[in-house]
Amino acid sequence: VKSPKLDYFPVVRPLDDGEAVLVASMSRHNVDRVIAMLDPHGTNPEAAVDLMDPELQRPSDGGHPLVDGCPPHVPPSTTVKEVYLMMRVAHGENVIYVTRDGCL
Repeated sequence: VKSPKLDYFPVVRPLDDGEAVLVASMSRHNVDRVIAMLDPHGTNPEAAVDLMDPELQRPSDGGHPLVDGCPPHVPPSTTVKEVYLMMRVAHGENVIYVTRDGCL
């Protein structure tokens, strides 16, 4: 079975009850950029990375953020039409997460 290639990843903080709070998101391209930045030679693939580092969300050099600290999300009661409008008209987003009380 071939797994799908994901283009966006939620960044979550696990809770004790098994749920996870959505705290950010990243594109595959930005994940690759962070890896290239922090481990350019690939010698430390197990290195821990703090994705909540302010430098990744608001670079001091004025560059494009690598981590979206406020990813678009909606409650489960949101209609498909509302999500479509958010994705195409209001925000131009490719991904919108469905959360309940901030949890995926």
